[in-house]
Order: sequence, then structure tokens, then C-alpha cells
Amino acid sequence: AQGLLSIPPDSGYGRIIRDVLAWSAQHPDDWRKTWQLLEERWDKDDACPDGARTAFNIDARLNGAYVALGLLYGKGDFAKTLEVSTRSGQDSDCNPSSAAGILGVILGYDRIPEVWKSGIPKLADTKFEFTSYSFNEIVRSTLKRALQVVEGAGGRVTATEVEVPAQASKAPPLEQWDAGVPRKRAEVEEPDWTWKGGWVVETPKGGGSSGKVKQAAGPGDEATLTFEGTGVAIVGRCSQEGGRADVYLDGARAGEIDAWIPERTHDNDYWHVTGLAPGRHTVRIVVRGDPGSRSSGRQIEIQRAIVYGVR
Repeated sequence: AQGLLSIPPDSGYGRIIRDVLAWSAQHPDDWRKTWQLLEERWDKDDACPDGARTAFNIDARLNGAYVALGLLYGKGDFAKTLEVSTRSGQDSDCNPSSAAGILGVILGYDRIPEVWKSGIPKLADTKFEFTSYSFNEIVRSTLKRALQVVEGAGGRVTATEVEVPAQASKAPPLEQWDAGVPRKRAEVEEPDWTWKGGWVVETPKGGGSSGKVKQAAGPGDEATLTFEGTGVAIVGRCSQEGGRADVYLDGARAGEIDAWIPERTHDNDYWHVTGLAPGRHTVRIVVRGDPGSRSSGRQIEIQRAIVYGVR
């Protein structure tokens, strides 16, 4: 509960952690009951365009609750902590890692069961894929930064000791944004869309993306979405061949899409707007002839739109 003092009490994160603490106290031997209560109250209305109106929800609040769930019901046992935080679902790669990492800090490396650390020496000096760090290097880097933070806060670091000054917990100012409630997931073949020009339909092959994609590369090709709501997010594929498009909202130019991204990166946030007056709106997307100096093409690939309404 002490940690809650560092979280704005009216924030969604603060409220969900208080729920986990309260429900786990009411059901100390039944993590599934607490999990179900979390699902009923918090696993809905996910605003993220990837998870809106689907079972996919990797919102930080929910994932933080799953980490807390693992720690509370794991009761200091590594295997149980990992089991609960994994079986809670959603981001089941990072949540168990976070829960086990926190528990490891609480216990200390020497008290981590051997079964969970016996493989570390063999890979400790091997670079992690797509990074410039090995396990030992990231440990040294993290320790260096931690000691700098201690000294910056008025603490003392010697060759044998670290003296950390006691500080009262203080929550930062509440900064919270609400996109509204996702009301509709408008796939590209639904009547909400109209298309002009050389748009073609692609059906993704196996894994990864779901649903069909509309592609165009011709200057002046247009896509128009008509929707009822207070906001919208346009979802599309970005690539090294990604082009640019002008965006018009209710007849006025409102922005630009740049669908180019560097290699080995991912992005699908084409364009979004929130806070509109409730009612009928149109978004018109017009492919441009100038793709940008970094791109090798003019490709615009629209996957869907998420329409938002008042909460």
C-alpha cells in the first residue's frame, strides 16, 4: 500500500491497483476470483486501436494489475508468482518477467531459486538480439545509473556501501487523457468507407494482421470514411515503401499521413483525432505524389478505422 502514495490516487492505474489489493484481501486463496473481478470492471472499452472491440487488451493498467496479482498470490514463491502472472493473460511475456524481476529485487540474487538462474552464466556475455547489450552489460549499465540517481538525491556511494536518503512518497500531478469509448471497428470492406482510384484489396496470408487491407499508390487516389462519434483512429501498415497522404476532416485539411518507417520497426498509427462534437463526420484521405526522400514507394495501406464516442 505504501507504493500507492507515489501514484496519483484518481488515476486509472491507482484505482486498479487499489481494486487488486481490496479484492485479494477479500479472496486471499482464490486468485481466479480476483482475476474475474478485474476482467468485469477493467477489461473493456480498450481505446488502443489494436485492441479496440476485441479480446486483445495490453493496456498498462490491466497489465500492472496482473503483475500485482502474481506478486500477491505468489506470496514470495517464484514458480507461483510466474504462474499467476502468466495465466492472467494478455501481455504474458512481460508481465511474468516484471513480477519475477520485482520479486528478485525483494529477495536478492542469492535467494532466487537455482532453477531460475542456473542458465544465466552461459548466456551472460552474449548480446541480446537486436540490442547492443549482453546480460552482464545491462546489469552494469543499470547499476551505474542507479548509483547516479542515489547521489543525485543526496545519497552517498563508496566502494563498499550505498547510503540511500529516506524520502517521503509523493505522487506526481495527475495527467490523464481519455479518447472516449470505442464504438465501432470499421474494416475496409464495410459501407462506412468509399474508395476512388486504384485501390486494391489484399488478404493477409497467415498470422500477424487480421482483416483485409486496401492499398493504393496513385496520386489523387481517395478513401473517405463517414462516421458518427467524437473521434476516430485510422489504422494502416507502414513500411519502407510507405508514401504520404493528405487528411481532410469535415472538408478542411487536418493533417498528413506519412507511412514510411525504418527497417525492423513497426507502426500502424496513420492518423487520429479526438474531442470532436458528437455527430456525423467525414475523413477523406488523398494519396500524394511526393512520397518523401527516404521512401522507395508511394504505398498507402489502410487496414481499418476505430470510431470513438462519449464515455
